[in-house]
Amino acid sequence: MAITSTSLSNLNTSIFTSDGSNAVTAMYFCNTGQRPAHLTVHIVPKNIVPGPTNIVYYQIPIATHDTYVCDTEKLILEDGDRIFANLEVDYYSSNTAIIATVSTIGI
Repeated sequence: MAITSTSLSNLNTSIFTSDGSNAVTAMYFCNTGQRPAHLTVHIVPKNIVPGPTNIVYYQIPIATHDTYVCDTEKLILEDGDRIFANLEVDYYSSNTAIIATVSTIGI
């Protein structure tokens, strides 16, 4: 099992890239900042860029000092598939701090 953590911004940020085949067991989005945030997540096949056709979570509100957990559905990713996340521009500031943590296991 592997765990990666990434700080998000208002730009699409890669939070996980599959090296071989992997199952994503959970994703955590923790708001450690001083403002609420709205999160968007994309699941992107290899060699494709994030866009409106690969959004899986759209403008999910995360309150200050709260965590949004995605652990019900498991994602199977092939080599080169990626997960991107970003904060909506209107909600991003120096007081916004979302940490994305992804738990995976190779299959």
